[in-house]
Amino acid sequence: MSKKSVKVLFATLFILGGGRAAGAQELPFGEPRSVVLSAERLFGFVHSSATQTVGGLDVTSSQDAFSLLSNPIAAESSSYGWPRVSLDVFVANNVSVGGAVAYFNLSRSQSSTTGVLFAPRAGFAAHLTSRVSIWLRGGFTYESFSDRVNVVAGAATTTTTFFALTMEAPLVISILPHVGLLIGPSLDYGLSGSVSTGGSSVDQRNTDFGIHAGLLAQF
Repeated sequence: MSKKSVKVLFATLFILGGGRAAGAQELPFGEPRSVVLSAERLFGFVHSSATQTVGGLDVTSSQDAFSLLSNPIAAESSSYGWPRVSLDVFVANNVSVGGAVAYFNLSRSQSSTTGVLFAPRAGFAAHLTSRVSIWLRGGFTYESFSDRVNVVAGAATTTTTFFALTMEAPLVISILPHVGLLIGPSLDYGLSGSVSTGGSSVDQRNTDFGIHAGLLAQF
């Protein structure tokens, strides 16, 4: 997801949420049959660790990074911190089902990265005050991307896939009728993954812990 696309979505959420509010009473967050459209993980902090299995031995590396409308590690090491669009439906009082998707493309002088991310989930919202709720969510995240190096001459492609258990506990803070901020912790616990180049492949699991912020509109 490009920075321009995220900014357009950010503005759209404000316009849609505020426009509906002009002629309607505010819905309590988590009301049955309400729909929530979100722009998530727009900025925040991420601690990312990667564990590769080489010759039967696990080799782990880690790094910390801040993100702003982009992947926090800029494809040097994969994480699940890409900005994404999500849609959730409250199927019962405070109980939601939905998911998030992302598409990303990074171009550099001698390489490019393209990938997708899918994150289905279920959630439960608990009201803390009249304007603040906590939205507990759990599900899975699948990410797949390809790196192409020296695209002009003799391109080599590396394909990476990751699968993680994802748990999130963002606060939903009402700032306008039908519009709120999302901010809180997330854990993407790596379950499996692989990195393949040519005919060779190694197992790799990535785990992220982060504090992220975003924006939502409820309809």
